[in-house]
Amino acid sequence: MKLHFTYNLTDLNQALSIAEQTAEFADILGVGSLLLYKEGINALKTFSKKFPNKDIFAEANITEKAPEAITMMAEAGAKYISVLAGTLNSAIIKAVSAAQTFDVKIALNLLDAAAVGQSAVDAKTLGVHLLILHLTPQASSPDVDAEWR
Repeated sequence: MKLHFTYNLTDLNQALSIAEQTAEFADILGVGSLLLYKEGINALKTFSKKFPNKDIFAEANITEKAPEAITMMAEAGAKYISVLAGTLNSAIIKAVSAAQTFDVKIALNLLDAAAVGQSAVDAKTLGVHLLILHLTPQASSPDVDAEWR
């Protein structure tokens, strides 16, 4: 199991400052979507250069133009890149194929999945490496495993 911290701020310097204080505790450093929107590929390059011994996760939530997006992010230093489950399976397959070229792992974000369980099952066939599951905290059932079932 790996611990993953995401820095989802709009200010790159602030994100780097927080990362400098917390990176030693994480295996993977995530560049959140807000930071990607504001700073683009520069955010990935900066994190990759500043933390060369950490895997960088581009939380891009790709829906289209997967080969182009994967290429840009992988060349900038991303080792993990997210794709939204609600996109076409053909886009997910293209993302996985492009990722293989760069030895990058694709994470399928189930946030917008029409059927979470089916998307999770399909992920294996599509070649996805990781699943991102979003849970709403509930006082009666804090157990992730119970929620998943």
